[in-house]
Amino acid sequence: MVKLRVALIGATGIAGQGIAAALAAAGHQVVAWGRRENLGRHIDLAQPGAGMGIDWRGIDALVHAAGITDETARDPDLGPRIAIESWRTVLDAAKRAGLARVIYISSAHVYGKLEGRIAEDGYPMPGNDYARLHLAAEQVLRSSGIPGDTIRACNLYGRPADLKRFERWALIPYGFPREAVETGNIRDVFDRHMAGENPEHVELMFRRVYSSGFTQRPDPTVIGAFAGLEIACWDILGKDRGRPVHALLGGRVNDRIRCYTYLYPTRPHHALPRFWVDPDWSAEAAEDMVAKGYTAVKFDPAGPYTIRSGHNPALTDIARSVAFCRSIRAAVGDRADLLFGTHGQFSTGGAIRMGQAIEPFLPLWYEEPIPPDNIAAMARDNNDAVEATANAARDMEALASQLQQTVSRFRV
Repeated sequence: MVKLRVALIGATGIAGQGIAAALAAAGHQVVAWGRRENLGRHIDLAQPGAGMGIDWRGIDALVHAAGITDETARDPDLGPRIAIESWRTVLDAAKRAGLARVIYISSAHVYGKLEGRIAEDGYPMPGNDYARLHLAAEQVLRSSGIPGDTIRACNLYGRPADLKRFERWALIPYGFPREAVETGNIRDVFDRHMAGENPEHVELMFRRVYSSGFTQRPDPTVIGAFAGLEIACWDILGKDRGRPVHALLGGRVNDRIRCYTYLYPTRPHHALPRFWVDPDWSAEAAEDMVAKGYTAVKFDPAGPYTIRSGHNPALTDIARSVAFCRSIRAAVGDRADLLFGTHGQFSTGGAIRMGQAIEPFLPLWYEEPIPPDNIAAMARDNNDAVEATANAARDMEALASQLQQTVSRFRV
């Protein structure tokens, strides 16, 4: 087998790290390219003229795994520069250098909605700027004249190969488990309580995790690690039986279920951090998400967060919250429910005060209005306090905290 010297753009991402590890395992030499100065060669596709003056000597192939992200796709200038202009400059230089092969890591979103069965030779129907820019980058490669391949990757999961070089912790799939990965909690829970056990014995392993030693308490780091490992056990059982996991847990009841989404920027002008405090922009995002089929939207404008929770919200915080509810309700009408989050910020009195203010907009729920360890007050918010405050929040549910770890914590 011929060993190659491969240039890899995007070597610090989860896809790039996996590709680098696979290439190295096959005996190829990987030269990491990127914005960081300590990489093999420096290249920043966000800058005009990226790729000009690159030393291509000794490079046999190029893998581009640092294309468009959600963030860059929202920028009307930066997105096309990375996907088209800079990419074309890189390929032109590579062609002049006689490069033999290029691989571009694209996205399955180029096909359109990821629903049902998607054939690899299916016609592209990108439904958003992220997908359209990936498709444009593919077309730039095809028109370059360099022998190349495109891989339209679907969702990527797994442990980053190099935690010190991984830079995408802000993404939702990686932010939550970061501490567990870095501290070795997942490996520790598995080695202590699950290694060598039959994956069918889920309840037994849970009892070991919950009760070993003298704890008897739902430690969020331990239970959080076990939650992921339990899902892996059910996945093993489903594969062994050749059945979807839901068939092992009582079977499917509904063919379709409602889904909600948190509100994130959806339009090019939705710049951060202003988006988080702009009710009109959030209303625009709500319109966009309801058009996609979501029947509820979640937002939490009641900040700022403080070490002094639970507290009484300031009148300015209440006014901003009311403005968000008013704008979003006007945008979605009766097509979607409003889900109001607070992250456990308020005292019981403060929660009631905020609830009175937003009640006219009929939010479906009022999430975690008080600190999660104040279970008795949570019950009061949902019962006695409702009657004691001139019917405020009568039609809202006060949701218990997402920080509660086990079923028993919800029995109040």
